[in-house]
Amino acid sequence: MNEQLKELRKSMISTELRDVKFENKNKEYVFNSIKSNHKKYRRVNNWIPRGLSMALISGFIFASFVFAKDYILKPNSSQIRHNAQSEMNTDNTEEQLKEVLTKEEAQLLMLNTVNYFKTAKGVFTHENDHIKETVEYQVSLNKGEIGSYIQTNLSIKNQDLNEDSSKKETNITAVFNGDKTLQLDNDSKKYHLSTAAFPFNKDDKIALNDAYKQMKEESHSMHPFGSAASSLHPYEWAEFFLKDHENWEIENQSSTFLDKNVMIIKGSLNKDNSWKFNASSFRFWVEKQTGILLKMELYNSDNEVVDSLITKELELNESVDKNKFSIAIPEGYTLEK
Repeated sequence: MNEQLKELRKSMISTELRDVKFENKNKEYVFNSIKSNHKKYRRVNNWIPRGLSMALISGFIFASFVFAKDYILKPNSSQIRHNAQSEMNTDNTEEQLKEVLTKEEAQLLMLNTVNYFKTAKGVFTHENDHIKETVEYQVSLNKGEIGSYIQTNLSIKNQDLNEDSSKKETNITAVFNGDKTLQLDNDSKKYHLSTAAFPFNKDDKIALNDAYKQMKEESHSMHPFGSAASSLHPYEWAEFFLKDHENWEIENQSSTFLDKNVMIIKGSLNKDNSWKFNASSFRFWVEKQTGILLKMELYNSDNEVVDSLITKELELNESVDKNKFSIAIPEGYTLEK
């Protein structure tokens, strides 16, 4: 610092300030001024990196907020599609519930169930005064994968026999692979094998005018549905009970059964059917998209249920076990003669 003061003194002596007396207090003033300017310069230099740091931190916070807004707060595309699909399914369900079918459309639906589903897997029970059966089935109507597997546990009631022998239990397995049908009587260990073809043309639909004629033709035998036809292809119920439109009505078109949309049909039986089924009236619960009969009740004159079909499980258009459609005669079974 003394060197600086000496240089300053020389400069002052060489100028018009040479006659000014430069005492100690003047020296102290100059020294303090230089020291003050140096601190001020240092403070300015210190704020430059601090300012840059603050700017970088602020930029990072802003960028993080934008990212959170665009990618976290907003749903991703898959979530958007899921929400849209859920809304669409809800809308479709509401539309199906609102759709009003005529009697003719309802009857045609039951006559042509094969046109309205690709696969079915389920269980139902059927019971009246004479039989009680539980039917478990898997059916595929997909082109190139046509087949069925029907397992039926049948109990035949005979009230004329004593209590110990009043029922005969029968367990039957029926398999259809598109070319052949195999029926296994699992009690007697007998089998029956025959050649068969899929009897329905899915491109054609039965018209009401042809329904009763085709009912008698071999092309509308009940395979590949076997004992599952009562529910999956309720052709006979529609033919017997819905032929005369004056005898029945659609009671409800927006009901549900097993979480499926159903219409409820109720009516009375004509004289012939009343005698044949020992009933006077009926009620059907029909799946509204396919015509599959999910539930059926026949009533006598006292409004008591005398015949019923109740579906316990039903999956439509889901995967089925195609291995069950294989024609394989189990060991120990003999040909039925």
